[in-house]
Amino acid sequence: GDLLTIQRGAALAADMAAGLRAGQAFAAAYAHAKRSAGVADFDDLIRWTRQLLEQPGMGEWVRYKLDRRTDHILVDEAQDTNPDQWAIVRALVEEFFSGASEAERRVRTLFMVGDFKQAIYGFQGSDPGEFQRVRDWARQSSDALRDAEDERDDGERLALEFRDLSIDASFRSSPAILEAVDAMIGEVGFEAMGLPGQPNRHRAFFDRRPGLVELWKPFISETADDGGDNEGEEGWLSDRDRLYAIALADQVKRWLDEAPILASTQRALGPGDILILVRSRRELASLIVARLFAAKVPVAGIDRLHLSKPFAVRDLLAAVGFAVQPLDDLNLANLLVSPLIGWSQEQLFEIANDRKKVPLWRVLRQRASEQPHLTAAHDALGSLLGIADFTTPARFIETILSGPMDGRRKLYRRLGLAARDPIDELLSSAMEFEQNDTPSLDRFLAWFGRGDVEVQRDPSAPAQAVRVMTVHGAKGLEAPFVIIADATADPARIGGVARSMSMPVGGVGKVPVIRPRKAERMSPFTEIMATKEAAELEEHMRLLYVGMTRAIERLVIAGIEPNGRLAENSWHQRVERALLALGAEPEPDQAWGEVLRYRGTVTAPAPKARPARVRVEAAPVPEWATRPAPVESRPPRPLAPSALAEDREAAPAPSTEQRAAARRGTLIHRLFERLPDVDQGQRQAAALRWLEHSAGIPEAGERQALADLVCSILEDTRFSALFGPGSLAEAPIAATLADGRVIAGTVDRLLVEDSHVSVIDFKTGRVPADEARIPASHRAQMAAYSEALSVIFPGRSISAALLYTSTAQLFELGG
Repeated sequence: GDLLTIQRGAALAADMAAGLRAGQAFAAAYAHAKRSAGVADFDDLIRWTRQLLEQPGMGEWVRYKLDRRTDHILVDEAQDTNPDQWAIVRALVEEFFSGASEAERRVRTLFMVGDFKQAIYGFQGSDPGEFQRVRDWARQSSDALRDAEDERDDGERLALEFRDLSIDASFRSSPAILEAVDAMIGEVGFEAMGLPGQPNRHRAFFDRRPGLVELWKPFISETADDGGDNEGEEGWLSDRDRLYAIALADQVKRWLDEAPILASTQRALGPGDILILVRSRRELASLIVARLFAAKVPVAGIDRLHLSKPFAVRDLLAAVGFAVQPLDDLNLANLLVSPLIGWSQEQLFEIANDRKKVPLWRVLRQRASEQPHLTAAHDALGSLLGIADFTTPARFIETILSGPMDGRRKLYRRLGLAARDPIDELLSSAMEFEQNDTPSLDRFLAWFGRGDVEVQRDPSAPAQAVRVMTVHGAKGLEAPFVIIADATADPARIGGVARSMSMPVGGVGKVPVIRPRKAERMSPFTEIMATKEAAELEEHMRLLYVGMTRAIERLVIAGIEPNGRLAENSWHQRVERALLALGAEPEPDQAWGEVLRYRGTVTAPAPKARPARVRVEAAPVPEWATRPAPVESRPPRPLAPSALAEDREAAPAPSTEQRAAARRGTLIHRLFERLPDVDQGQRQAAALRWLEHSAGIPEAGERQALADLVCSILEDTRFSALFGPGSLAEAPIAATLADGRVIAGTVDRLLVEDSHVSVIDFKTGRVPADEARIPASHRAQMAAYSEALSVIFPGRSISAALLYTSTAQLFELGG
């Protein structure tokens, strides 16, 4: 309760806007540092910021700028905050402990939320000891400020006391799991975990929830043969690893078939309720994923992988490589046996053997008509070559996936849905490449080979699939069933032996040096290496704590029997001693031989009756779903009536008189647009003003002639309605005719009446001698307008007219 109601909690909410401004300022500082100081990533930014704050006077200036806007600082996951980050926090909060004047008195708080037992990011520089040192500093600073206020004794206190709060209740795990965790901590010892003191015992919030902790006997099979030659795609793995992965997948399959009702969710166990954890991303994790998929268990794949490693990406890159260099025999062989082409190894051997150094692609072309699978492969590969020079990398890959080759379905069928993320990431990489470079296939292959993209799935995203990830990646997650799959690993051999080490040098800091061999060790290398090994072992034990506390109801500790003796500090050994201390007894198990089980004191309720599963047969894929989509029908392109007929009239270059006449027609056209809205008595004067000031006609006689001509037409009773109230100027029309043509254009004047529609179009070209000599293009244009208007206004008569503005001559064309 104290943690949620620390005095003026409302002040924290009110200060959110200031925090947003501080975040914007921090982002601006990062952008400036990236440009001017060579800051490349967030870790560089942290170091750069610390160096900046250590400059003389800079820390005081930053604190002065932030003093009036920062009252509350929250450091979450404080146990994983590294020294550089703590230096920034301390620089920001030192002002909190400097006191304030009466006018500036306000509550200022520093929240640090963390758990020493979950400090597992030592590779990022985190150290639980640093967390403890900052806590001690904050406690001492708070006490010093309170003592200073006691001596001053001038009324209201400003400093809040240091509160060391502890939340011992677990809102996740069952009592049995928490008891096993506490027993593990007691067996290992808090000192061996690098903790500052003995932690409090856990308390289960759901104290009536049943739980089970199992320790499976290290896996060993009599059929395993680690000494012989291993064949197949996984030849670099031992038989024992393969058989262990199969046994683990079979166990998960049995659980899912049994589908027990979970106490935490009140529903049957599903694939998304199972989490498999490993100490590191080695071959075993990928092997477990493959065996789960082979057992038809939905699996999400490894939580993090390098984009160049998944088989789906390799197969697609092999297709790109073939398009770039079809005579690369090894690449073509890989492509032929990939899911994209689907050959067996025997079919590849049949065509590749004894070909007398003839390129494999040439042999395939020569023998393409012999067998159906040769014909299909030749046609598919030939289509790739046909588009290679005319498409971008992203479009090329998408064509493989979604085109006639149907690559996405084939890859999913062979590799499972775990291939989805790498495929999508490869497409994203191809599109990113196209934005920054010439989008050719060979350049894309060269660009992709220079680096490696790391793909990280969101492990918290809801998915009905078994998750396989490292303990590091599972931090913050939970699952009803958790399996720690490589608990027998020796911590001294995990990750191999580093070739370098950091050595502190006075006045310089830590510098990298070559790690000495065992026979070359001497002081101070021996002490430095011993300290590092001790810190790594402490983190190894804290990782065990994090892995065990991911489980809600059932926790399994398992692993493979090592060739030698089981390591003293392996997780398997430590948990076994903890469970024996709790009174757990071994029980026979058909799959694992002997299992050590601990159920705690809470009795599991009787399982609820589950309704019988209704088996739904997979619906057949309809035939239309496998055909290429037909060309989408599109409406015809709108036709402009003015372009319906081709004007083939030959005409010489316009003379001076013709150019003057055209200009005169344009002026008349513009007057027709402007004068209809002017009162009849003022049209003459308005026309003369516009012609003089806007049109720039200097001669009064010419102005007068134009004004008289336009006003006479506007006042003509035959056409006055077209220019009167209710008529429209520059009216757009569009309609689809009965023959499917789409007409779209703009008419100069339009009058819509109850039973009649009149349209007039102005022409500035040469005036025909009579109606019979009106150009065909003009007639076709007005005919299209009439047809469109008859569709828009059905049942009304249509009349159309052409007005040649150079002589103000009007021709009525009829409806």
